[in-house]
Amino acid sequence: VAGARARAAMRVLLLAAALRHASRTAHGLSLATQHRRRVLRGVLRQELEGQHRARVNLEAELERRRDVQDVDDGEAHKKEYAKAVKRAAAVPRRLVEVTRRGEQLEALLERSRGAT
Repeated sequence: VAGARARAAMRVLLLAAALRHASRTAHGLSLATQHRRRVLRGVLRQELEGQHRARVNLEAELERRRDVQDVDDGEAHKKEYAKAVKRAAAVPRRLVEVTRRGEQLEALLERSRGAT
């Protein structure tokens, strides 16, 4: 999971760099450059949709975690319950990260619209 987050963060940084470069060269664009920008905006939209899905899933997980009950049902159950509690504690932090990343993507997408 951490590796996927790192890859997504790196992808966002690369997209931001590409947008900064694209915004400096907005005049007299070739067809190839216009195509690259459209592709870049498409990638940004896909990433933004992925962040939205992640946010919805985390919010649903947060709701489900509220319903978890600790029933004394043996050692295996205690371990599973402890894991569930630990995952539930991480959900709010992950939700903040996903929200922040979504806001960054929205800003990049808006900048890409203004660059053309």
